[in-house]
Amino acid sequence: MLRLAVKRDERRNARDARAKVTSTQKAYLICDARSKGFPIRHVSKGFEAFFGCTAAECVGSSCSHIVSGRGFDSSAAAAA
Repeated sequence: MLRLAVKRDERRNARDARAKVTSTQKAYLICDARSKGFPIRHVSKGFEAFFGCTAAECVGSSCSHIVSGRGFDSSAAAAA
């Protein structure tokens, strides 16, 4: 019974965290550090507004392009 309560609390905490992250207008991106090139997996609405691009343009691109200032690799995003 205690295990079920803990699992329920973990799910609720994860759901609450997702809601807080997606509702913020801060500019952030989430990359997959386990994959070569650290591909972008998610960008916030604030990120889209700040950089003037859409999530569709960013997701799948290498995070290193953002850091280096080279921009987004739209061909990588299309393949994702």
